[in-house]
Amino acid sequence: MLREIAAQYPTDFLIEQLSKEHLAAYCRFLGLSDIGGQSMLRRRLIKHLDYLRLDDELIQREGVDSLSEELLRDAAEERGIRSQHVDTVKLRAELQEWVDLRLGKPAIPPALLVFSQVFRNHTRAPATATTLEVAEKVV
Repeated sequence: MLREIAAQYPTDFLIEQLSKEHLAAYCRFLGLSDIGGQSMLRRRLIKHLDYLRLDDELIQREGVDSLSEELLRDAAEERGIRSQHVDTVKLRAELQEWVDLRLGKPAIPPALLVFSQVFRNHTRAPATATTLEVAEKVV
């Protein structure tokens, strides 16, 4: 489904196209500071997503199964993947799906992957104020 959305809206999920409000919402969702101007937020988000890409490449090379439970939960949280009250088998599958979508051909834009996590998290557990705020601001 994400591949179809990415194909249909090729520029809508580019970091360069996001408004300051959307950049701040993405940063909050990923646990990053949302303080600063539009260019500062964009750089912060790009830097984090670049780090995640390198981490995704390492995970792909070594395999999701090689991660300890602590590292698995940390990796999931860094990507906005819900890790609390989720068993490790399901968490490994979700992280593997993220890596496959991020590094596959065609690759899914990272902003779309993060955006999809807002809704996945919202449908899995009772929504928190933060999850709802981010979803409303991103939408």
